[in-house]
Amino acid sequence: MRSRAGRPGPGSRRPALVSLGAAFIAAVVLTTHREDAWLFDGGYTLVALASALVICTALNERSALARLLAARPARELGRLSCFDLPVARADLHGRRRLHGRA
Repeated sequence: MRSRAGRPGPGSRRPALVSLGAAFIAAVVLTTHREDAWLFDGGYTLVALASALVICTALNERSALARLLAARPARELGRLSCFDLPVARADLHGRRRLHGRA
């Protein structure tokens, strides 16, 4: 998208920012342990900002991300993920059990 002066408008950088945000989130998920010190020194804030950027872009119906999420496979995956799955948790003795079972 170009402005009247021929320079790129502010909307032309949006796909690059979304790609950068999604790549950052993926890199953090794949390479970082949840107890890494940098996460507590602003890392979680960066992840939250990148997530907000991706979510705000998905809300725009004309964006490529919104079209991707509106595709049938993505809708079916979202529908299936709404079902409750048993959540494993550890009791006081360190044994794993399903939530709600003795």
